[in-house]
Order: sequence, then C-alpha cells, then structure tokens
Amino acid sequence: MNNSRKRWDSFPILLDQDVEVAEQHRVVSLPVTFFVDAKGIIKEQVFGGTLTKKQIGEVFLRLKK
Repeated sequence: MNNSRKRWDSFPILLDQDVEVAEQHRVVSLPVTFFVDAKGIIKEQVFGGTLTKKQIGEVFLRLKK
C-alpha cells in the first residue's frame, strides 16, 4: 500500500446529524466538503456532488503550497 492510499483512509469525516455545524458555517446546499487544517481552520470548501479521489488529491496539493 502506498502513502497516498493510506492518506485517503486516515482523514476524519464529520457527520452533522443535528445540523449544528451547518448552521454555524452557513451551509445552504448539500453535499459540502470542508478541508480543515491541524489547527481546526477551514482552508477550503467544495460545494456540490461527491468528490473523487483525484479531486481530493488536487485540493491537498493546492493546500500544500
């Protein structure tokens, strides 16, 4: 298993069942994906359909710069 495969399996996913987080961040459409850094700061939001591994990888590369 290579490093990129391990990365896909290791990031946490929030399930906001009570819509509390959605209200705090003014989410008006679903699905939405938030990319959050180690300090808890939202670095990017992606609205729309499910992201592919390629799209997630592209966001990671952008955020590394």
